Amino acid sequence: MLLKYDFLPLAMAIASVPYFWKNRKNLSFIEVFSAVWLILAVLFYHIMSYKTPWLVVHIVAPLSLFGSIYVGRELFNLDKEALRFAFIFAAIATLVVSFHITYINYNDARNEELIYVQTQPGAVEIAETIKDLISEGRKVAVYVPGHHYWPLPWMLRHESVTFTAGGCPIGYDYVFTTMKEECEKKGYVPLKSYEFRVGFYFWKMAKGK
Repeated sequence: MLLKYDFLPLAMAIASVPYFWKNRKNLSFIEVFSAVWLILAVLFYHIMSYKTPWLVVHIVAPLSLFGSIYVGRELFNLDKEALRFAFIFAAIATLVVSFHITYINYNDARNEELIYVQTQPGAVEIAETIKDLISEGRKVAVYVPGHHYWPLPWMLRHESVTFTAGGCPIGYDYVFTTMKEECEKKGYVPLKSYEFRVGFYFWKMAKGK
C-alpha cells in the first residue's frame, strides 16, 4: 500500500538514508527523533497481528518527517534540479491519487486497498426502501442470522421495523434478508438484491399471493 498510495513520503525517506548515515556523528535532536520514530513505527506495524488500512498513517507520518530532513536541505540546492523535478512530479502524482481516492473512487472497497468501507450504498438504498414501504402502511421485517444487519437499526431508529435473527418471520408484507432460500420456503417471493457489504447481499422479499 505504501508503494501504491504513499510513494512520495516513502521515496523521501529512502533518499534521506544516505544523508542520515553520512552525518550520523553530527545529528540534531530532531534528526535522531525522526529516525527512532520511524524505526519503532515500522517495527510496531510489522508485529501487529491485526492490520487495517488506516494504520498506515502511523508509518506515513514518521516517513514524511524523516524524509523532509533530506528534502529540506537539498530541494533548494541550485545543483539539484533533477531532484526538484522528481519531487514536483511525485507531489503532483500524490495529489492526483488523493483526489481520485477521495472524490471519484471513494467507495470501491473491492479494488482499492486504502478504502475500508464496510457498508455499501446498498445499505442506504435498503433503508430508504423500508421507509417508503412503512409510509405506505406495510409491515416490514429484517432477518439476518447473527444480527449482522448493522447499521440498519440506527438508520431506521425512528421507524417501526422488526429486526430478528431467529428465523424467517411470518405475517409480514416484506422481509429483507440474507436467507433467500429459507424465506422462500415460508412463502416469500424475492424481488431485488442489494449489496450490503462487499460480497454480502440482502434480498427484498414480498409476501406471496
